[in-house]
Amino acid sequence: MASITLNNIHKTYDDGFHAVKGVDLEIADGEFVILVGPSGCGKSTLLRMVVGLEDITDGDLLIGERRVNEVAPKDRNLAMVFQNYALYPHLTVFENIAFPLRLNKDAKLSEDQIKAKVAEASRMLELDDHLDRKPGNLSGGQRQRVAMGRAIVREADAFLFDEPLSNLDAKLRGQMRAEIAQMQRRLGITSIYVTHDQTEAMTLGDRVAVLKKGELQQVASPRELYEQPINLFVAGFIGSPSMNFLPASLKSEGGRHVLSSPIGDIPVPEAKAKAAEGRDLVFVGLRPEFFEDASLVDEDKKSKGSIFQVELTHLEWLGHEQYGHIEFDPDPEVKTMLSDLAKEMDADELRPVVVTTLSAESRVRPGTPVDLWVDTSRIHLFDPKTGENLTRDPEAGAELTRMAGEERQRQIDLAQENDRKKEQEGAGHRTEDAIGDNLDHGTEGEGRTGSHAQG
Repeated sequence: MASITLNNIHKTYDDGFHAVKGVDLEIADGEFVILVGPSGCGKSTLLRMVVGLEDITDGDLLIGERRVNEVAPKDRNLAMVFQNYALYPHLTVFENIAFPLRLNKDAKLSEDQIKAKVAEASRMLELDDHLDRKPGNLSGGQRQRVAMGRAIVREADAFLFDEPLSNLDAKLRGQMRAEIAQMQRRLGITSIYVTHDQTEAMTLGDRVAVLKKGELQQVASPRELYEQPINLFVAGFIGSPSMNFLPASLKSEGGRHVLSSPIGDIPVPEAKAKAAEGRDLVFVGLRPEFFEDASLVDEDKKSKGSIFQVELTHLEWLGHEQYGHIEFDPDPEVKTMLSDLAKEMDADELRPVVVTTLSAESRVRPGTPVDLWVDTSRIHLFDPKTGENLTRDPEAGAELTRMAGEERQRQIDLAQENDRKKEQEGAGHRTEDAIGDNLDHGTEGEGRTGSHAQG
């Protein structure tokens, strides 16, 4: 295993297109880092430069302490897992996993050593029952596990995943996410994972690197990205449903600060209000879960937010929760800003609508006035021109990432301890079987000896 360091990495193609612009990223030994962003943001190009499939125009790439800019892909000791599995259809699962071991002539592994390595990977990925089957007879999830098994036996310094789950259906993607996370924890191997799916990014990564148009926007733990986004782009890209953005201006009424927005006046704490002082316009960032039916909010919780009256234009009931939609009519300038933000996120047009996540117990109805409560202590304020998060707390964000790092180490230690226990149990069963076989052979021998004696 090894750390991977990217120092001011650039990629410019022959036609002048600047795909990656000065990316700086340090990936610690054993860390799981996700590269995420919309199509064309440069995440796959960055991964291909790490593995050596793309030349680096400028900057330095280090694996461990070694600069590898000019090192051939085969000599970087990296294992890559692709979205199309890249399996040999005429070979069995066993031979597919063993292929890189047989290809490595320098290692000079014996057949017994190859079998042992394949058996270990197969046990880890629960492929023991499929070793004699061909890829064409496997499910998509099983094929992806075979591809991961081939990466495991190489004992590479790092794993590189290029959107490995994009060909799977939603249910299988969820299962494979859990398997990849557990495998990475057990192995403790440095991993880089490229995806456009924010669910994969948030559930898999120790840290997530968000890219936009070849530039790194923010690198942080999933929770820091969600709770302390650095700008409008990160705030809007991370989260589903995405964060709501409302144009607002600050005004004071009776000694309290209020943000005047298209859906009503939103009282805000002093600290939040200071961020909006001296600005004609700010974007208020409200995640859907900041809202609730006011009639269902506990009295002790109501003081953390405020209540306002609106009409819902649409309601989606999902069983465990429901989404209430509030449409508003922004002025042309704000509408243009929202449209530009949607294009940057590679998303559909951002409609002038606020999405609220409400309890399934709520009996609100579209077209009638309803009282909604919003948690104003958690709102974000953004500069509409620069996109900067004016209310971000860097110290709180850093603490979230620090806590995530401690939790990652705890999970690695726990996963590896459980793996050792399983291996010990397996070794115990194998020893018992061997003793049983020896006893059976001994009994047979005694019987034959007795027969000869009688004869």
